[in-house]
Amino acid sequence: MNREQAPAWLPTYLVPFFTLSYPVDTPAKPDSFPNSNYYVNGPLDLCFIVMWIGALALIRDGLRLKVFEPFAREWHLRAERNAAARRAKRNATKSTGTSEKSSPAYKTIRQSKQDVIRERNVMRFGEQSYQWIYFVVYWSYGAYLHFNFPHSPWRLEYLWIDYPFYPSAGCVKFYYLSQLGYWIHSVLVLNAEAHRKDHVQMMTHHVVTITLIMGSYFANDTRIGCLILFLMDWCDIWLAFAKMLRYLGFTSLCDVVFGFFMISWVATRQIGYFIVLWSVFNAQKYRKYGWIPEKGHYLIPITYWPFMIFLATLGVMMCIWSSIMFSIAYNVARGKPAEDTRSDDELDAAGTPETDDSDDDDDDHDGVGDTVSVVEPVSLPKKDS
Repeated sequence: MNREQAPAWLPTYLVPFFTLSYPVDTPAKPDSFPNSNYYVNGPLDLCFIVMWIGALALIRDGLRLKVFEPFAREWHLRAERNAAARRAKRNATKSTGTSEKSSPAYKTIRQSKQDVIRERNVMRFGEQSYQWIYFVVYWSYGAYLHFNFPHSPWRLEYLWIDYPFYPSAGCVKFYYLSQLGYWIHSVLVLNAEAHRKDHVQMMTHHVVTITLIMGSYFANDTRIGCLILFLMDWCDIWLAFAKMLRYLGFTSLCDVVFGFFMISWVATRQIGYFIVLWSVFNAQKYRKYGWIPEKGHYLIPITYWPFMIFLATLGVMMCIWSSIMFSIAYNVARGKPAEDTRSDDELDAAGTPETDDSDDDDDDHDGVGDTVSVVEPVSLPKKDS
C-alpha cells in the first residue's frame, strides 16, 4: 500500500489501483534514476494492472468512437460524394440508353456493399489510430528509460551485471505494469472481435508476451524486458501508420511507409532481437544462479530455461511472420496479387469490393501496400476515374 503518495480523498481500498505499491528507500548508489522513488514488487501490483486495463479500454473507446471513427467516416463520405458527382457528370455525357447498372435495384445493392466496406474501414482506421498513438507514446517512454540505463547496443552485459535489479525505479515499474496491462487488454480485445484465420497464432504471441513480462517482472529481471519491448514497439509504429493510410485510401503513400516498416522489422525483430537473445543465452557469464528471495534473487535453472524457451518461441514466430511477409512482398513485386492471410467473415458474407461495377476499376492497388494484408485485411472502395 502507498497511502503517503495517494490523494487524501481517495479511499484506502482504492489506493493500490491508482498508485504504485510497495515503496522503499532509494538505494545508496543506483546506477540509474537516482532521483526517482523506488519500489519492490508484490501481489498488490495486480490491482494497478487491473486499473490500467480498464483505463486503456476507456482511452481506446473514447479515441476510437469520438475522434478517429468520425474523422474517417467523414473522410470516406466526402470521397464518395465526390466520386458520385464525377460519375454523374460522366454518365451525363454518354448516351441516354438504360442499362442494368443504372437500375434502382443495382444501385441499392452497390450502395449497401459500399456502406459495409466504408464502415469496416472506418472501424479499422479507428483501431489502428489508437494503436499508433499507443506505440508512439510507449516507444518514446522506452527510449527515455534506455537513455538512462547503463547498457547500450555495445554494452549488453549491463543487462545482467548487478542482477537482481531490485528495487525498481518508479518510472520502470510504471512502464512494466502498464505494458502488461496493455497486453492483457489486447487479449480481451482479440477475443471480443470476430476470429480470423490467424487467431491461434496471435493468441499464442500474446500469451507468450504476457508470460515473459510477468515472469521477468516478478523475477526482477526488468532490464531485458524493457529492451525487448522497446525494440518491438518501433516497427509497430510504422505498421499502424501504414494501415491508417491504407484505410483512408492513400495506397501509394502506404507503400512507402510499409517499406519503412519492413526495414524496421528486419532491424529490430530479426537483427536486434536475436542479438539480445544471444545475450540472454550468455547471461551466466555475468551473474550466478541462486535462490535468495530476501534480496529479490530468483535465478535458478528451473526459472532460467523456461524463460529462454519462451524467448526462443517468440523468435521463431517472428521468423515465420517474416517469411510470410517477404513472400507476399516478393510476389507483389513480380506483379502477382497479394493474398490476405486474415479474413473478415462479416465482410465476406456481405460481399467484397471485387463485385463492384467495372467502370470504377481504376483502383490504385499499385504496390507493396497490399502486403499490409500479412497482418490486417484491407479493402477499400473502388475509386472513380
